[in-house]
Amino acid sequence: MNDSVAKPVEPNHLYATLPPLTAAASSTPSSTTPPAKTHDIAQWLAGIPGIDLERALKVANGKYERLAKYLRHFREEHQDDLAHIAQLQTQGKHDEAVRMAHTLKGLLATFGLTELQIQATALEAALKSNNGQAATLISEMKTGLDALMGAISPAEQRAITPECSVAVNPEELRTRLQTLRASLAASDMKSIRLFEEVRPMLTQSIGAPSDTLGKLIDNFEFEGALATLEQIDSLMQSDGDLRNA
Repeated sequence: MNDSVAKPVEPNHLYATLPPLTAAASSTPSSTTPPAKTHDIAQWLAGIPGIDLERALKVANGKYERLAKYLRHFREEHQDDLAHIAQLQTQGKHDEAVRMAHTLKGLLATFGLTELQIQATALEAALKSNNGQAATLISEMKTGLDALMGAISPAEQRAITPECSVAVNPEELRTRLQTLRASLAASDMKSIRLFEEVRPMLTQSIGAPSDTLGKLIDNFEFEGALATLEQIDSLMQSDGDLRNA
């Protein structure tokens, strides 16, 4: 999977705000060779065990710093997934365990972590069939996943560029939000880029709700983001001049 989270990814999980962009970013990086200022981050990313860096960069529109941020959030939200899956199995919550394994599988695919993705695929299948192999597969997968999470350093921090005041064109904003809505409904990874492009204008228009939307999209919780966008749309419709209520 390169561009869509829907299959195999089921979006779910949250926290953090995407930085604003003043220009649209290309959806595919032209090269995996970083500029000098990102060289250290690129070396760190390349050292993550099992990662297909070229593939992973596609989800971050070729931005090494952005990919580092996504991976840190992935670690924060999913480092205990295998333990949670095992617990859900013990509690007899098989459907929830399957959903969590499906989400983990899709995120591993998104970041080009093929070996772990294959293991997660087998785990999801075992959970679905309830064939008694899940515990063994979880144990086998844990070593590789722990190594991955250990390599994703939470110490790497990046300053978020302050937002500048931007002119808001109401019709352009509505058009961009319609495009974002369709992308979120399809659980398409390009939703990340679409939000980044519209965020400065949206934040200027409605303030804090834009941050909430950004947190959901940043962590691939596209279903929740779609619901939030519907609330934002209602807010904008009730405030015709697009200023804060």
